[in-house]
Amino acid sequence: MTTILGRQLSGDYHDNLLQVELNEEAETIRPVVSLLPQAVAATSEQNPSRFLEFVKNYWKDFESASSSPGIAYLGGMARQHKVRDFNAIVSRMKPMLGLLLPGIEQLPTGGPVSGLLSLLLPLLGSQETQSPAKAKKSSIGKSVIYELDDGDNLSNLEQTLLQDPAIRSVSRVPIRYLLNNNTDSTPPSEIAWNLKRIKWQAARSRNSFKDAGRIKIAVLDTGIDPAHPDLNDKGFHYEWFEDGPSQTSPADIVGHGTHVAGILTANFNNDIGIRGICECDLHVYKIFSDKPFYVRNGNYFSYVVDPIMYLSALSECLEAGIDVVNLSIGGPGQPSTAELAAFTDLLDSGTIIVAAMGNERAWGSPIMYPAAIPGIIAVGATNIDDGIASFSNAGRHISLVAPGVDIWSTLPTYAGHSVLEAVYDLQGRPIPGNPTPREVSYAAWPGTSMATPHVAAAVALAKANCTRDIDALAMRRLLQDSAERVPGMKESGLDQDFGAGRLNLERLLDAVEVYEKGTQ
Repeated sequence: MTTILGRQLSGDYHDNLLQVELNEEAETIRPVVSLLPQAVAATSEQNPSRFLEFVKNYWKDFESASSSPGIAYLGGMARQHKVRDFNAIVSRMKPMLGLLLPGIEQLPTGGPVSGLLSLLLPLLGSQETQSPAKAKKSSIGKSVIYELDDGDNLSNLEQTLLQDPAIRSVSRVPIRYLLNNNTDSTPPSEIAWNLKRIKWQAARSRNSFKDAGRIKIAVLDTGIDPAHPDLNDKGFHYEWFEDGPSQTSPADIVGHGTHVAGILTANFNNDIGIRGICECDLHVYKIFSDKPFYVRNGNYFSYVVDPIMYLSALSECLEAGIDVVNLSIGGPGQPSTAELAAFTDLLDSGTIIVAAMGNERAWGSPIMYPAAIPGIIAVGATNIDDGIASFSNAGRHISLVAPGVDIWSTLPTYAGHSVLEAVYDLQGRPIPGNPTPREVSYAAWPGTSMATPHVAAAVALAKANCTRDIDALAMRRLLQDSAERVPGMKESGLDQDFGAGRLNLERLLDAVEVYEKGTQ
């Protein structure tokens, strides 16, 4: 079944989520913020009774005398059960903040005080609650995502919060989804055509070649099958946020993350399956829950990025010192303040971020994020003839292209699916029905999703073969200067279909050698 999820979604944003950041400098909030050190001490000691006493003694008057209309309105919605239990919201912040506080479930819920609680708790992340060894901290911890039971209330809440000086920012939460083009495939006539096209063997044959085993690459995706014979000896880090709020498990149901990981780093010399592009220190973060999302315009269920898991993974990438982030996801919704903050933090820390351009060429190539965020390397897809893939988005922000049609790679060794039919319960509400099975073990998939890990792996190899630091701007320049111009390119400079051209790994390492000598 072919799916173009973006065109079938009824909107670019989640219709029941709002992201809110408190203005700790506001007059109505400042007195309470001044008491945060006491809360910090309680959390540092993992002393829930002391924390609850702090809440009782210092915040009880805020509920009755609150002059913050947004927080008061939020509390009123909680009492009417129009907003998800604040306790659940606090729980879903725990993986992001590292607030491993026993007894946190005892926190009071309902009313403005709990609304303030859920907004203030993230500010603890800016106090010294973590080990000094963790020098890199994400600023996204200051935001909270609220989930409304009824999306019809979202606009009213948004407008009320925007008018409250106690609130710094309010953002809609954009939908992000996978950027592979379908789940039907046939093996290409030449299994490793993509490696041949990017001059993989020639690059690896260089006398000075160094593999990227020490380079940390993060794949934020649907998960991975650790037991796959082409991946099972990698010793990678796998995080699926099992303590988070969403229904999740370590299983890669869709298989997309396993496919991306195989392109990056599948075993080279076991005489089975495929060959990945590089060795690396692989970190996989599952950012999709196991609960499918109802696609109204298509009348089926599929999977989209869980916003909390996504932001948590970006935050963990910062703390882990990830060198390269692969994002084979996207969507046309403008980034929220927290998503932008997360990428700003990562880019400022020296992390190189590679993202897919998107697969909606037939619908006018809408601008997709995070690929269009400044500083991120945006990747389009080419076919076996070096032409632009029929689905690959064009745009002024494109950096370069890489093979992305009929890419043979790993899939989980167990059954799974990406699409489920919609059936209806007795009240006429859609519920997930029968799934459309996907392949197992190996398959050839198309998509800018598949092109992106080619470039992420190339970035890792460039870093591994250079002792000088290469920041995001310099890396993009090296990739573009070494890219191979192909016959379909129309413009003399950057082409809106191809960017600077198709990835050429051999020429990239030549450019890195020159850069290493400081002659660029």
